[in-house]
Amino acid sequence: MRIRIKALIVGLVVVAFTLTGCTRYSAEPIEGWVIDADTKKPIEGVIVVANWQLHKSTIGGRIPAAHLNIMETLTDKNGRFFFEKNQF
Repeated sequence: MRIRIKALIVGLVVVAFTLTGCTRYSAEPIEGWVIDADTKKPIEGVIVVANWQLHKSTIGGRIPAAHLNIMETLTDKNGRFFFEKNQF
């Protein structure tokens, strides 16, 4: 009897995770530099935004569905910006 109850509880947990959409997303690190187009010198203090967006498929193609994550950072004195690896 106890085995059946445990199996039922495990089954309900699996169903609950499936219904709540416990999907995990991850993003590799992103690194880049911002430079002046004319002088080719790095620009410090530029706001850089990373926007991860979910899309859904339709008959006409893919359309934006929701924002998954939005991050921002500033460039350093060398114009470099960096976003660490993330899991959402």
